[in-house]
Amino acid sequence: MNTAVTWPVLRNYIGNEFVEPLWREQSLVNPSDGAVLGQQAGSSNQALQAALRCAEACHKSGDWFSLGKGRADVLMKIADQVSLHLDELALLETLNSGVILRQTKSLIGLLPLIFKAAAAQLLQHPDCEKLGTAQAIQVWHKPWGPALCLAPWNSPAPIGAHKLASALAAGAPAILKPSEFTPFTSQRLFEIISSCGLPRGAAQLIHGSGLEGATLAADRRIKVVSFTGGLKSGQAVGQICMQQLKPVQLELGGHNPFVMLPDADLNRVVDGLVAGLTTLNGQWCRAIGRIFVPAAMKATVIDAFLQRVESLRIAAATDPAADMGPLVSRQHLDHVHATIGRLVSLGAKRHRSERVLPNAGTFFAPELLSGLSLEADDTEIFGPVAVVHGYDDVQGLSDRVNDTKFGLAAYIYGSDESLMYKLAQSLDVGSTKLNGVTMTSLSPNAPRAAWGVSGLGEEGAFETFRFFQGSSVIGKVSQ
Repeated sequence: MNTAVTWPVLRNYIGNEFVEPLWREQSLVNPSDGAVLGQQAGSSNQALQAALRCAEACHKSGDWFSLGKGRADVLMKIADQVSLHLDELALLETLNSGVILRQTKSLIGLLPLIFKAAAAQLLQHPDCEKLGTAQAIQVWHKPWGPALCLAPWNSPAPIGAHKLASALAAGAPAILKPSEFTPFTSQRLFEIISSCGLPRGAAQLIHGSGLEGATLAADRRIKVVSFTGGLKSGQAVGQICMQQLKPVQLELGGHNPFVMLPDADLNRVVDGLVAGLTTLNGQWCRAIGRIFVPAAMKATVIDAFLQRVESLRIAAATDPAADMGPLVSRQHLDHVHATIGRLVSLGAKRHRSERVLPNAGTFFAPELLSGLSLEADDTEIFGPVAVVHGYDDVQGLSDRVNDTKFGLAAYIYGSDESLMYKLAQSLDVGSTKLNGVTMTSLSPNAPRAAWGVSGLGEEGAFETFRFFQGSSVIGKVSQ
């Protein structure tokens, strides 16, 4: 274990107190070298009930919502305190997830901005608006009630913080459940938050698996759920919420298209492919899944990509020169291998570099598949693997790209800007980036939307803040 960080002990945070969780047999290891970091933590039913009681009591008392704009002051204090621990949090995220330190530093650097942005939403959009010529009509934006925030394992701190900060800004007492596989940054975040003056039950941390998440989501005291994760888990959460017709926000996967137009620059295309398949080690919802290239360029693109992979430094995530680290766990590495094996059985051909990977850890070099029909290419691998498809004519290309149940993100490379915009407008996806692949949104104020099975609802600084609130209109009846 790296001695530059004090490793947090996993504990639930319930009613403003840290309490011992349940301990499970499965070890949590550093995916770069297999060193044990701790044991997986869960929560008893008694702990879940205690957290639910505290959240409900906080909501009913109004101890948090009634602060009004004062909630922004607390969020700003959290932002200031978090900013003092960015290097520590980034290292924790790297050691636990396997994401290279350069990327975790960039993502963890967003945490203070996330809490400040949530505070700004509260100040820009007050709890009560006045309508009418005499402003006699009040429109109250009130929290639905206690909120459940379910965060994934691939980027736990930024995604969990976005949900938590938005719920708190909206006035909703929030329970955060991070993934059982990457819980350590959330733990440290709550150790920081615990000193920032939140009333009892306003923010709570529960450790556990999907079982604990489902139990919380199904409880009638939880009034709203925000989930980021895989399709199957998201569908299960959605079904639970639909039984009670409670609002649910689902940000799920995406088998995202990457389109190379005939006039695209090859080197720039390869840069984009590498970025799309090495960011978060290929384990992100907006990663590249399907690649559409002119048929005559297909072999050239594959060869150029593999040559670039040969030059990548795939090493321990703490290596400052690393371009890519390991996959998050042995379990996920096995999943990627099994999914590729299934696609090969359907006719896929693997295109791999001959590079030697580190012996220790769960490393996997980016690779491409070809030879699959669009019908067979319907699986989000959630790893550094994408399927290449050739096309002969730009006309009708959008129909081929749209031939999928997913609709999260797309990437288009070319020189003719008008053609790129025209193609982008025809795609059924939440966002399309032109001549670039990045983790961050095109604008801090842009919504993060999803089409098809890639999600339900929109995320964003305003969108997620407002998601946790409902409207209540009050006014005199005109005589």
